[in-house]
Amino acid sequence: MADSFELLLSAELPPSLSADEVAELSWHTGAGPQPDALTIVSDFTEVFVDDDGRFEYENLPRPLLGPPRAAWRIGGVCHAALLPKEKGGWALSARQELHPDDFDLFNGLLRWLKEHATAFACHTRFYEEEDFAPVRDGRLVF
Repeated sequence: MADSFELLLSAELPPSLSADEVAELSWHTGAGPQPDALTIVSDFTEVFVDDDGRFEYENLPRPLLGPPRAAWRIGGVCHAALLPKEKGGWALSARQELHPDDFDLFNGLLRWLKEHATAFACHTRFYEEEDFAPVRDGRLVF
C-alpha cells in the first residue's frame, strides 16, 4: 500500500505580487530557475543518518509543483503553470501527487497562496479514493 495523495490547486493572485514572489512561484512550477532567496517556502530541511548513526540536517530546496512528470500512483500527469492574466495578476493551477512526508512543505506553500490569493481552491484525495475533499484553511489534514 502506498501513501499517495492527489492535489488539485487553483489560485488567482493579484498584480501586487513582487517580482521576487513571481520568480519563486515560477520556480515552484518548474518553469524558472531557483531564486537566490526563498521566502514563500524557505525551510527544506532533510534529515539523514550518517554512517556513524548520527543525524545530519541539510537544506535541500526543490520545486514543489514541478517540473511536469508522469504521476506514479494516481495516473496521468503532474503539472503546474503560473501565467499572467490579461487584466493583471496571475493564474496558478496545479495537479500533483503528494506523500505525507511532504505535507509540511506543501502546507507552507498553500497557506501563503491562500493568504495572498484573490480566489483559492484546493482539493485532495487519497489515491485509492474516488472523491476529493477540500483543503481547509490552506492546510493538508488527513
